[in-house]
Amino acid sequence: MVIKPDFETFTGSAKMHQPVVRFPSQEEYVRRLEQGTLIEMENELSQLKKLNARGDTYPAWIIAPIPGCQTSFATSWLLMAKNPHSTENVLFPTVADRFTIDIKESVELPHGVFTLYHLPATRIENPFDNVGELKGSCVQKLAAFKVEVPRCQRTDDGEQTELDIMAHLQVSGALDNISEWILDENNRKNISIRWEVTSQTFEAELDALRFFVAPKRSEKKGPSHRSKLAFDMLQHFQPEDPEITNLLAKYRHLAEPHNPVHKISPVLVQKFADFNCDHLAAHEGLGHIKNGLFLVNGCPGAGKTEWNMVISALIQSHFTYGAKKRLLRRLVTGLYRDVLAGADFVATTPVAASGSFYHFFHPEIVFVDEAPHARELTTLIPLAYFDPVAWIFTGDVKQTRPFVNDCGSAKNAEIKGLKFNPYTEQLRLSTMARAVAADALDHKLLVNNRAYGNLHRLPSAIFYDGEMISGHDEQSMYPPSTAYLKGHLEKLLGRGDLQENRVVVSFASSAEQTHRSSFWNPKQHNWVVEQAKCLLGDSEFQSVSGTPGTIMIQTPYSTAYREYQAEVKRWPEEWQGRVQVLTVDKAQGNQADVVFLDMVRTTSVGFMDDPQRLNVAITRARQAEIIVMHVRMNYRQARGCRRTRYATQLWADAQVHRRLVHLH
Repeated sequence: MVIKPDFETFTGSAKMHQPVVRFPSQEEYVRRLEQGTLIEMENELSQLKKLNARGDTYPAWIIAPIPGCQTSFATSWLLMAKNPHSTENVLFPTVADRFTIDIKESVELPHGVFTLYHLPATRIENPFDNVGELKGSCVQKLAAFKVEVPRCQRTDDGEQTELDIMAHLQVSGALDNISEWILDENNRKNISIRWEVTSQTFEAELDALRFFVAPKRSEKKGPSHRSKLAFDMLQHFQPEDPEITNLLAKYRHLAEPHNPVHKISPVLVQKFADFNCDHLAAHEGLGHIKNGLFLVNGCPGAGKTEWNMVISALIQSHFTYGAKKRLLRRLVTGLYRDVLAGADFVATTPVAASGSFYHFFHPEIVFVDEAPHARELTTLIPLAYFDPVAWIFTGDVKQTRPFVNDCGSAKNAEIKGLKFNPYTEQLRLSTMARAVAADALDHKLLVNNRAYGNLHRLPSAIFYDGEMISGHDEQSMYPPSTAYLKGHLEKLLGRGDLQENRVVVSFASSAEQTHRSSFWNPKQHNWVVEQAKCLLGDSEFQSVSGTPGTIMIQTPYSTAYREYQAEVKRWPEEWQGRVQVLTVDKAQGNQADVVFLDMVRTTSVGFMDDPQRLNVAITRARQAEIIVMHVRMNYRQARGCRRTRYATQLWADAQVHRRLVHLH
């Protein structure tokens, strides 16, 4: 079965295949996902090789060793480098990238001439971002790197000798001697960045697929019986004679946590008592799991992660008798206390779990949170290597989907020197999304407990067919703090009787500006900044619980994000602690009392007509939301001027309900 009749979209000389929801055969499943992933991997490695071949260099300063970060083999150093100018078309490392650094400087010593190449490095947060005495200084504008430098070097006569080469290049003797730092041309060094031309993620995905369909001869064992059942089922979601797992029977304390005989923690019992009807229905569904797979889709603010954590904690909260078992528990607790001090829970990414980890850890239940964000083959990793009683997948297909590097067409791929991927749309469809399309979900969580002030209404109408409801009744929908913000928005509108704490603000004379293939809007930026400062300085602006209110500034574009981030860093520390600046793509999972959404563009909608992005953007606010958008965001210029599908609904809704503010 396919989402639409099985046709192919012609894009240049190649064809884009429509995604399959229910695969007719395992061969088709393997062909599409394996070939699509191989092309993705080839393109990614090709781009990394091109970056390395360019050999871009960046000015940098070697500051000092990082305290407490020395091993028998290496010392960690702090290196600060200038960020490329926003107008330069240069890819610069982020905290998630894998790369090494070459320092373009040689050091001549009696033992020989030494160079520092291929040093393992990671991008880290600038440790001086919040140092008051450095406010506004160039140090806070630099990118920070943690660089691993070998303690031993090979001398000219071939001997390995412990030498501190970096000490001859460093700016300071210690990181806390900031006042003594001099970062100028005299002590500046040039560095180049070499990207790691490997793809652990794609390789782990393909290994998981082949573990099911073509296990290596060296493998001592293949997938378990339950893993095979789950793998077969997720291909088409139509098990003929499914094996049923009853977690409520296996874990009696999970079925009846309130029963005092199980001695469950009162905190957990209370959390279970706080479950709403959707949470309880999903809990009851744990008594009828088909082939080990349990799929739960939940709307924003539905408490998906909270449900995972409570169910997980209840399963583990089992009281046992016996002195030896109590002794063993104390010993194990003591062992883990030192390692896991302060940790609320331990989690791993699927790729990390694909290594030797699975040889030592044998979970009874595997929770896959944010499952719609994972590519199909990433989903296979926990299925392939673990043999739990059940795999529980949670997330929201209306908010997130897998990232796939899309060239758009065969012609664009050729221009970029990449291979066209006809299976892009298939890779974008997660296992959870296929389950939704196949009507194969086990349960839905559709009660939004986050939003007050009727903020749930619009996203429910646009993205959830009106099924997402509020967890607050009429009396609790407007607590004092939300009612105060309602009055704040009414002053902005110039009228009362606001039925929803969401307004759209439009500037007739604002104009987007382009920087490094990204955008920002100075007029909208300045207005949002002033509005945010006004709220932060208002003691009546509070959270529902009575603590000082929080603000999120969201924007789709990296340049706008950097401008807001730079502005907020100039504010008092107390204000900074109450403000988040996020791109829309990083906002999922975050929330604030008031959200400012600066849509930036004034010539077209850009990529903000994407339903997942827009859904995330307008479901982060707890009490009030202010959307700043230009009238032209109602139109898309491609193939003639035509109405957008989703962004225009924000505008139309505000217009109909008289929540549209026109400014000059």
